[in-house]
Parts: sequence; structure tokens; C-alpha cells
Amino acid sequence: MHNLLFLTGELNYTDGVSSHLYNLISELQKNKNYNITLLCTGGDSAGRFKDLKIKILEDNTFGHNNRSVKNFSVALKRLIKFIYKNKIDILHSHNHYAANISYYASRFTGVITVQTNHGIIPQGGFLKHFKAHKYITVSETIEKYLLKYKPETQKNARFINQGFQYAGNIRKSSDGEIRIICASRLIREKGIDVFIRAAKIVTGRYNGKLRFFIAGEGEYEGVLKSLAKSIHVSIVFLGTIKNLPELLSETNIFVMPTRIPSEGFPMTLVEAAMTKNLIISSDFNSLKNFFKNEVDGFTFEIDNHEQLAEKMLKALNNPDQARLMTETFFKKSKILFDPSVMCNKHIEVYKECLKE
Repeated sequence: MHNLLFLTGELNYTDGVSSHLYNLISELQKNKNYNITLLCTGGDSAGRFKDLKIKILEDNTFGHNNRSVKNFSVALKRLIKFIYKNKIDILHSHNHYAANISYYASRFTGVITVQTNHGIIPQGGFLKHFKAHKYITVSETIEKYLLKYKPETQKNARFINQGFQYAGNIRKSSDGEIRIICASRLIREKGIDVFIRAAKIVTGRYNGKLRFFIAGEGEYEGVLKSLAKSIHVSIVFLGTIKNLPELLSETNIFVMPTRIPSEGFPMTLVEAAMTKNLIISSDFNSLKNFFKNEVDGFTFEIDNHEQLAEKMLKALNNPDQARLMTETFFKKSKILFDPSVMCNKHIEVYKECLKE
């Protein structure tokens, strides 16, 4: 039995890193060769990880939002003590702040560190964005960025697709109503306002039964609600959804309007695909690696709400094409995002760590 410690920030229902960790730990538990501890800073979905029968620790000194020289020093001392007391074999971090704490702790303990990179952060700040012995990226775009910025990591860097498998029933509406959803943290960067403006155009030009939904919470929520009200478009704001895949099993079209070109890898795209939603997404960089426009779904230019509206209307007015694309990407996703494959590739990385 090997002792594996995951380190991350907040565990939230609208956070892709949290979803990734939940899926990964769920699969690792089936292996039964790892004693897993998860160190986080709290969050609204921390409770669900208890169902995985792992040890969960909450410590705000490990949070990027609470970063300071004092807290970094405190977190480092606590981590070193924990490693020795619990005989930790591998430290696996999921943000660059935790990666730095882990790496410096390894200098005192000899433990090998792994860092998963979920996105591209512009260079800057005191701490290095890549600080580990081994690296995992969740997209090829992030891997290319890592190797460009730090080419010496080539032998120790590995791209591994995230994994997800929906175990519930897919329950689409039988009354002809089309349900279109956008799910994300409600911050400007995620482009939810683009979705709202597109919904206004679609509502005025489509005669069928439609309902628009936005799932998630965030600092931009008030602005978004005011926008919807001011342009007179009916959208249901659902707040935080604890089981997003279950909700997605009842919707028809999933829209990803992010305005971040360097978006890492939105787990909601996989969850939507695996619950048979047609995907309509802005053409952020990583998407091009696994998603083909008008084959797997539709893409539109970042920040272009008129083009998004056109793509939604095209899907609504061509249901046979929409169904074909939905089924195509569903089948592709089952292969690309197989959770057991994801887990086995992580285990290969861990075995390399243990050899060292």
C-alpha cells in the first residue's frame, strides 16, 4: 500500500479541478493499492469526497488566496511534519501554489512530487508556475506551453485526458421542448453574457418551445441577471448544482461561451457530451485538439454572440444534423475520456515516482 497525498485549493461543484479530482480518486480507489489523503482549503463540494472513504484535511494556509510569506512558511512546516508522520510516498498537487509548497517540502523529505496543470497562467509573480519532479497536463495545448516554457521537463511531462463516465439515466424531454444550458463559475472571463445576448436573438427568431438555463454562482451573477432583465430575455438561473451530470441528462444543448483563449480543459464539456448534449463552444485553443466543428458540434468565435446565436439556430432548425453530431461526439468522448484509462495512466506516473 502506497501513501498518496493530493493537494488542491477549494473543492467546488462549479470547479473543473474538483470534478477531475473526484473522478480520479473514485477510480484510484478501485485499484486498492493507494492510501489516499486529500488536503484542500474547504469549498462547497468537500463533503462529497467523504463518500470516497478517504482522509480529508482542510487548511487555509495552503490556499493561494491566503498566500503570504508567513502562510507559505507555516504550510511548508505543516506539510513536512505530515509527510514524516504519515509516511507519504507521493505528493500530487493541482495548482501552482500547492506545487511550490510540495516541491520545497520534498527538499527536506525526499518525496517525489507530481503537478497536474489544468490551465495556462500568464507568467509573473514570485513563485514558479511549474515546480515539480513530474508533470501531468490535461490538454495538449498546456503540454506544448509547458515544454516551450520549460523544455527540460520533456522526459517528465505527460498529457493525460481527464475521465468521466455517466452512470445515471439520460432523460430528455418528450414534449418537444428544447433545453439549452450554460454551466460555469459566473465570472466575466467565462463569457456568460455572450450566452445571454445570443439567447435573446434566438428567442426572437425561433418558433419552437425553448428554455434557457444558467447553472453556477459567482461574483458576476448580479450583472448577468441585470443584463437578462434589461434585454428582456427569459433565462432560469439555477445557482450551484450539486449533481450537474444529472441535470445535463435532461438538457439538449450545452453552450461553452468562455472568452479565455488559453482555457485549460472544461470538465463540463465532457459531462455534457456523456449525457448526450449537443456541444456549442467558443473556439478556445485547447478545443481544437479533440473537437471538430460541424462534426462533433459547433464552434463560434470568442466574444461573438451573434455567431453563437446563428449556431444555436442552425442546430434548432436542423434536428437530424444536431442528433448526428451529438451521437458522434458522445461515442468519441467514451473513448477519449475513459476514466479507467485516465486512472491507469496516472498509476504509470506514480510507479515511475516510486522507482525514483
